[in-house]
Amino acid sequence: MAESLESLWGAFELELRIRARSDKTINTYGMSPKLFGRWLEAQGLPADASELTRARIRDWLAGIAAAQSKNTLATRHTGMRRWCRWLHAEGLIAEDPMVGMQSPEWEEPPVPIIDDAVLSKLVGTAAGKGFYERRDTAIIRLLADCGPRVAEMCSIRLDDAVRSGKVLDEIPILGKGGKARTLYPGFKTQQALWHYFRARNEHRLNYLPDFWLSQRGGLTPGGVRQMLHARGRLVGIDDLHPHQLRHVVAHDHQLHGGNLRSLEVRMGWKPGSRMTARYGASAASARAKNEAQQMRRGDRF
Repeated sequence: MAESLESLWGAFELELRIRARSDKTINTYGMSPKLFGRWLEAQGLPADASELTRARIRDWLAGIAAAQSKNTLATRHTGMRRWCRWLHAEGLIAEDPMVGMQSPEWEEPPVPIIDDAVLSKLVGTAAGKGFYERRDTAIIRLLADCGPRVAEMCSIRLDDAVRSGKVLDEIPILGKGGKARTLYPGFKTQQALWHYFRARNEHRLNYLPDFWLSQRGGLTPGGVRQMLHARGRLVGIDDLHPHQLRHVVAHDHQLHGGNLRSLEVRMGWKPGSRMTARYGASAASARAKNEAQQMRRGDRF
């Protein structure tokens, strides 16, 4: 009897956890086999390895292409491809049904770039000397200055950011896949972190190892998103999220002539990652305008 797709996915999930993949990545990959299994059952077919064929996968992807966005199609294709590749490498299926199957192209919708004037207003919404004002100011500045992922920022420990009462100018973090890299906060960000650290000392949970605290314990990514959403609305941004501030860092790095490899190191991307192009596209026209005005080609003849 052929193995169920559910059991085969469970083994792959364990492999991903061994490789220290994030919960988000695991959930994203997992949606493909789960949805494929549901699609098979809707067709009156068994959701097992006997139906894991090229023809079935093509029909399933064709249905997604007809009803959903190109990016959803690309995500489902990627999840299924990596799962099938692993199944074949483990000897759980005789052939990889997706070998040679062309990947759909991604559409990279530009993410609006928040300019410095709006960032100043955003920081201004947290003006004050209370714990939450100090904390939120430091968070906004660190995100817009260094561009960490929100989960990476929330994972910072007190000892990583402060030594002998001094905020460090190099803060180590663990990125995707457990890869270490460093944040380099500027002077104003360091000052904001120091103000927060002082306020943190008076917090009833200051004994916790987490650098960022909330009312109930260590601050979570969801808590950061909620805070940014609320403060964003105060400056006219209806759905401000942490990745928009990450885009700001990538845009500014390139606008000021920063090396692309250095950007990949700062952001925690693999060399040549499509993320470099995706984030760079957010304000490519603005950078093109800036460079054209600096070059003044027509004024030289």
